[in-house]
Amino acid sequence: SIATWHPVTRSTAETNGRGYPLAEWVSQPGRVSKVKGHDRDYLYYAIPLMGDFVVEANVSAFNYEETRLGFAGIWAGPQFDHKSILSGHFASDEQTIVIDPALDEIRESMRVRLIVKQGVRTTEINGRNVFQADVSESDPWLSIFSFWHAHGWVGDLRIFGEPVVPSEIDLATRPDLLGWNSYFEQSLGDQDSDWRLIPASDVDPEMQALGFVLQGVQHSELNGSFQESLLRYHRPVSEDGVISYDFFYREGEFEVHPALDRCAFLLDSDGVKVHWIGDGRYERTGIDPANIVVESANQRGNKTLPLKSNDWNRIEFTVSGDVVKIQLNGELVFE
Repeated sequence: SIATWHPVTRSTAETNGRGYPLAEWVSQPGRVSKVKGHDRDYLYYAIPLMGDFVVEANVSAFNYEETRLGFAGIWAGPQFDHKSILSGHFASDEQTIVIDPALDEIRESMRVRLIVKQGVRTTEINGRNVFQADVSESDPWLSIFSFWHAHGWVGDLRIFGEPVVPSEIDLATRPDLLGWNSYFEQSLGDQDSDWRLIPASDVDPEMQALGFVLQGVQHSELNGSFQESLLRYHRPVSEDGVISYDFFYREGEFEVHPALDRCAFLLDSDGVKVHWIGDGRYERTGIDPANIVVESANQRGNKTLPLKSNDWNRIEFTVSGDVVKIQLNGELVFE
């Protein structure tokens, strides 16, 4: 059922600001098709999957119908020349893989098997192994992928085996930040990137047990310019859930704020303030980049937020139906 799949598009300040159309998928008995594209367009299976299992489906092939199955952040499938395999993730493409002999048996559609076993995912096209990659536990999502220009389809999709549904997911475990994307197209995943995952011990030797710290590089030369930085996990919060993390706070120097889509909840010493993130140099609506709204009726607890300066703070961001709740260091501060 299409109800168990979530449409997702990699949108950026440029694609939104330039007015690219929304992607659109339609369902028919036993088949789902994409009829309109935005950029990198996906359907995500709503349930996270781990363990050993197999996914099988009939998938459209070429003639601007290229569609590819993905899992654990990586999609893969043949290029139109039948001689190579394309693969990639939410942020960009991977290196093209040349295969020999060519996949001459492909016509308008192909039978795709995606096999997940003992931490490795394998893609088979019409019974032939064409791609393998390690599974990332921070990205346990089965996906259907399509570029903006392709109007393809997937039919008769089935899941076999013994998949396991995890109760929680660690969203940041890979240094390459697979599954994350910068809205303003800043670099990520390398040692000198604007966003990077570094060992916690590099920040504080006593924090080694925490594993990794997600770090956004400061650009002090941009102070006062309203230059924003937004890092987004590709899987949207489409149902009830809790996202929790620790962040270091030093007023005016180290400040991190949770955001749901482009609605940011600014954690200020005198309360939570709502800010709408614009499209930067592609902005066409005239929104003030310094816009801030104080929603007094939604504030909870004391007038002063329980922020610990020069220290780590704990946040729990809860979505329940149409309600967002923010707990800071164990205290409800916004609803």
